[in-house]
Amino acid sequence: MRSSTLRQSLSPGGEVPRLPTWVSPIQVRVIPISKEHLTFANDIASKLEDRMIRVDIDDRFDETLSKRVRDAETFWVPFIVVVGDREVKTGKLSVRIRGAQKPVDMSVDELISRIEEEIKGYPRRPLTMPKYLSMRPASVIT
Repeated sequence: MRSSTLRQSLSPGGEVPRLPTWVSPIQVRVIPISKEHLTFANDIASKLEDRMIRVDIDDRFDETLSKRVRDAETFWVPFIVVVGDREVKTGKLSVRIRGAQKPVDMSVDELISRIEEEIKGYPRRPLTMPKYLSMRPASVIT
């Protein structure tokens, strides 16, 4: 009951609730579709980390892609990047923005610019948990 009250208070008009990006413990979650895409996911994460953007990688390949995306949505991650063959070939990322209806295609630099615009003037802190979800205790993930 309390959780539905919280959601209603945070989402006027039935919109998806969203924390400000600078407050979110994880600002970007990169989800590689398979192990072959992990190197590209690491490259993306490194570029974001260089700009003090909190990013993690969901490398739990024993889980389905939809479960990994759903977990990121449950944790209110503002930006979810799914990496597959198309993203590796084109360099354009498929980014799910919390509250938006459809994924948006953008480059890594465009994603960085968007996030930096949202967190401009606010303190930046590094990620305090392991970057890879597979390295975290299960209670922190689910």
